[in-house]
Amino acid sequence: MLLNFILIPPVLFIFIHLLSGSKKIGFYLQMIYGLMLVAVSAPVVFSTMSYSLSFSAIQVFHSFRIVPAYYLDGKNAPLILMIGMIIPLIFFIMKNHLSDKGSLFYIPFNVFVLGLAGAFVSDSLIIFYFFYELSLIGAYFLIGLFGTGEKSGALTRFFLFTLTGSLAMLFSIAGISAITGSDVPLSHLSSSLQAIPPSLRLIIFSGFFLAFAVKMPLFLFHGWMRQTYAGSSPPVRAILSAAMSKLGAYGFLIILAGSFAKEMQMLSLPLFILAAAGALYGALLCLGADDIFDVIVYSSLVHLSVIALGIFSGVSGNKNDLSALGGSLFQMFNHGLIMAMLFALEDKIGPRLAVTGLRGKKGRLYAVFLIAIFSSISLPGMSNFAGELIVLYSSFKVNPYITLIAGAGLLIAAAALVRSFHKLFLGKPSGGKEGDLTIPETGLTLVMTAFWILLGIFPDVFLRSALTALQSLRGGS
Repeated sequence: MLLNFILIPPVLFIFIHLLSGSKKIGFYLQMIYGLMLVAVSAPVVFSTMSYSLSFSAIQVFHSFRIVPAYYLDGKNAPLILMIGMIIPLIFFIMKNHLSDKGSLFYIPFNVFVLGLAGAFVSDSLIIFYFFYELSLIGAYFLIGLFGTGEKSGALTRFFLFTLTGSLAMLFSIAGISAITGSDVPLSHLSSSLQAIPPSLRLIIFSGFFLAFAVKMPLFLFHGWMRQTYAGSSPPVRAILSAAMSKLGAYGFLIILAGSFAKEMQMLSLPLFILAAAGALYGALLCLGADDIFDVIVYSSLVHLSVIALGIFSGVSGNKNDLSALGGSLFQMFNHGLIMAMLFALEDKIGPRLAVTGLRGKKGRLYAVFLIAIFSSISLPGMSNFAGELIVLYSSFKVNPYITLIAGAGLLIAAAALVRSFHKLFLGKPSGGKEGDLTIPETGLTLVMTAFWILLGIFPDVFLRSALTALQSLRGGS
C-alpha cells in the first residue's frame, strides 16, 4: 500500500544512519523522503481518492485489543503534503547548518517526522497517541542536542508544557478506553461517546483540549513557544514552527470538532474570545518587537489563532456549512509552508538588530523574502489570502465582533512584518551575512511561489477533496 511509503522510510533511515554515520547519505535520504511524501499525498489532495490500511488486532490485556489502522484522504493528506514540501525546502536552503551537525541529527529528526506523519494518518486513538508522543520525543532531542535550549531553560519549559498536555490527553484516552472496553477508531469516536454522560464527556473533552491547546499553541498556552524557537538550531526552528503546531490544530479539527461538537458549542464564546485574544495579543507583540525573528514568531501565533477561530466557528455555525473547517485546514497547510520559508530565509540575514540596506547586497534574498512576506500578510492572489478570507467570512457569520478583533490582529501583524522588512532591506547598507541566495535556492523558492499563486487563484483545487473528506465530521456530537 502507498501508506507504507509514509511510515516505513523513516524507520529504515534511522537504522541506515546508525550503521553508516554519513552526513551526505542522511541529507539525500531526507530529500528523497520529502519527494516520496509529495508523490503519495498530492494525488489525494488534488482529487477525491483515499487510502486505508488495517492490521490484525494486537491483544494487550485479556479483554482489550488495539487495532492499528491508517488512512489517507482529504483531511490529512494536505498535512502530509506540507511535510513533504518543507523537508526539501529547509534542508536545501539550510544545508550549511546540517553539514555542521553530523549524521546524529538525522536520527531524532526521523523520529520526529515519523511521529508527525503517523499521528496524521492514524485512525486508532491509542496509535494516534503513540505517534503524538513519538513526535515530542524527537522534538525534545532535536532541541536539546542541536541548540541552546538546555542551557537557556527552553528545553525544560518545552518539556513541562508538553508533558502536562500529554498527560491530560492520556487521561482522556484511558477514560474512553475504560468505558468502551476497546481501542476506538477516530472515525467512530463520535458514536462511541454517545453513551457517556455529559459531565464525564466534558472532563474527557478538557483533557484533549489542554493537549491540543499547548501543542498548537493557543493564547495562554503559548508560554513555551518563543523561548523554544530561540533555543533551537535554525533547521529545527523551521521544522518545529512549520509542522509541530499542526499536530495541535489537527487534533482540534479531527477529534474535538469531529466528536465533541456539543462541548465546543457550549463553550463557543470563551473559545472565540481565546482565539481573538491570541490574534490581537500576538499582533501587539509583533508591533513591539525589534528583531525580525520575534516578529515572525509572534505573527505565527496570530495566524494559528485565526486557524483556531475557523475551527471554533465551523462547529458553532451551520452544521451543513463546512467552509470554515475547510478554510482552517487550508490555512494549516499555508501556514506550514510560509513559516518554513520565512525561518529558512531569516537565517540568511545574519545578526539582525543592526542590519539595514540588504537589498543592494542580497538582491535575490530581497526579492524572495518580499514574496514570502506578501504571502504571509495575505496579499490577494496568494493562497494565504484565499484561506483567511474563507475563515474570516465564515466566522463573521457566527460572531462578527470577535471576528473584527481577530481581523484587526491580522492587520497589525501584517504592518509589523512590512515594517521589519523595510528596516532590513532598505536604507543604507550595514551588517548582515556575506553571500546571497544561490541560483538553485532561488529557483526552489520560486517554485514555491508559483504554487502559492496557483492555489491563491484556484483554491477550489485544494478545497474540493478537503470538503468532501470533512463531511465525515458532520455527525460529530
